[in-house]
Amino acid sequence: MRIRLWLFILVLVVLMTGCATDSETKETQNNSSDEVTFKEGKVVSVKDKTFYEEDLDFHTLMNKIKLLLQKEVTEDEEQLEYLDEQIEYHDNINVNLQSMIELYAAALLAEEKNYFIPDDKLLKEVGKYKEQIDEADEAVEMVEDFGREKFNRNIEEYVRQTLLRDRVVADLEENLKEDNPDAEDREINFYLAKEYDDLIEDQIATLEIEIHIE
Repeated sequence: MRIRLWLFILVLVVLMTGCATDSETKETQNNSSDEVTFKEGKVVSVKDKTFYEEDLDFHTLMNKIKLLLQKEVTEDEEQLEYLDEQIEYHDNINVNLQSMIELYAAALLAEEKNYFIPDDKLLKEVGKYKEQIDEADEAVEMVEDFGREKFNRNIEEYVRQTLLRDRVVADLEENLKEDNPDAEDREINFYLAKEYDDLIEDQIATLEIEIHIE
């Protein structure tokens, strides 16, 4: 995942002192969220919602778990190495902060289209997530380290947002296929990623965002 320049710069400006050396700057960029001090536990406010440290920690956990679950279904050595690199990559606060904001922005966009997730579908998808996690020992260990109670407290809202985001993606994909009936799946996926990226960037640009880092 690429980090958008506006947020990358914003976070680093807040994190870094004016006299930081190049080596200090690189170290700061690699800091995880637990090495950063937040004001009153708040991480970021997006529109009328404030995300706290627990929210960011949970989002970081889920980013890593998704990668771990991919590892469970592949035997390709290069792919496994890549996934391990991505898990380490998600130790970076900027990556997870950006990801959390993008997911919420996509959910807001879906709600603006009057989309919603019925409770029965939400509970079903939450159950699927939990089943997948329980079948992967490393993922279970990560959940236990995070705290099973905290995990259960956050999982429903996370899944709700991901399902809303998926509705946005599905709309884009449907439109692309209608406009390009002869396009191959690879081409559709390429343009889908680009259009989604641009759409979320435009959505984020309309939102008032405040990062609460001391």
